[in-house]
Amino acid sequence: YSDNDYGVTAPVDHNGTLVNEDVHLFHSQFNNFYTEVYGGFVNTRWADELRIGVTGFRINRENQFGSSMKDVFGAAISKQYAVVPTLRYRKHLFHERMFIDQFLVANNVHAQQTDTAKGKYDWYGNFTPDESRNGEITRQGTLSAIRFSYFTSRTNISYRLNDANKLELNAVVSSMGRVGSDPFGAKLKTSGRDILSLPAHYTKLVTALGWESRFAGDQLVNNLIVKYFHYRVDA
Repeated sequence: YSDNDYGVTAPVDHNGTLVNEDVHLFHSQFNNFYTEVYGGFVNTRWADELRIGVTGFRINRENQFGSSMKDVFGAAISKQYAVVPTLRYRKHLFHERMFIDQFLVANNVHAQQTDTAKGKYDWYGNFTPDESRNGEITRQGTLSAIRFSYFTSRTNISYRLNDANKLELNAVVSSMGRVGSDPFGAKLKTSGRDILSLPAHYTKLVTALGWESRFAGDQLVNNLIVKYFHYRVDA
């Protein structure tokens, strides 16, 4: 947790003229809540390690200024929270000639952005109403709520053919989905539908197959690797 109310030198607007002055941040508070719980088994007949974990976090942030300190905000806030389950499995097989390492994670991250002040703030915290605006960061404002869905699977399998040769397969599957809403956001021209309400999905697959050979008492090592990449976007 931090108030973040330290002193800064910022360009302050005096009747249209920007003058650098020493001021204090007044809308920059930050707090983060985080917890992790995990448990599992080790050194069993069916697993060298099986670990299941659950992580939860929540981030609350007040937004003080934009890409430059010329634009100052006094009410806009952003939030983010998620519960993240994970699974890790590792096992040696066939007298330790084969090794399997599997990792899985799937979660939904909820992000919220609120910018509904009808007016503008100055660096002294004074607010000037402006009914022509819906927000202070942008004129149209925002009240967005977006859900990002993530899934990742990472699989590694290695097999030792003999003392000098080993095969290894690695595959990573990642996907991300996004859907949300913003009553102040962009709309489709034909139907007027909220663009954020249209689901978007991204999938990536990276697969690698490798053959490692060792010669001359491990003084010479050769790696032959073939990789396959696949990407898909639906939006």
